[in-house]
Amino acid sequence: MRKLLRILCPSRPRDFIGKRWLKITLRTFHLVGVAGVAGGLLLDVPASNWLGYLHLTVLSGVLFLILELWSNAIFIIQLRGLMIVVKLLLLSLLYHYPNHHSVVLIVIVLSSIVSHAPGNFRYFSLLHGRRVDALSLQ
Repeated sequence: MRKLLRILCPSRPRDFIGKRWLKITLRTFHLVGVAGVAGGLLLDVPASNWLGYLHLTVLSGVLFLILELWSNAIFIIQLRGLMIVVKLLLLSLLYHYPNHHSVVLIVIVLSSIVSHAPGNFRYFSLLHGRRVDALSLQ
């Protein structure tokens, strides 16, 4: 089990050339998707006209989550990772309930809070009850 944890949660996040630009690109696509969904919902446009934006939002969010998990899976036990999972689940509700406009507002509010919160909040682990920056696997 410790060996698996060492692989999933390295002492330093994995990196590669272009990773920052990839994250910027994914975030940009994600914001375009959220804007399209929010605009479609706020202007009461038929779901068929903004569904492509929802696909873009969910796909870019999933790809971003995969990239973060690959970098260091500790991300998933921190509030910043858990909030991404919650946001993706909320957005997926729009596939089944396209008239629930409040879902997008909740996702936008969660995104803003987590993006701008102090590190002690973002890196807080519900499993540990404290901020966790790395797993100690001696």
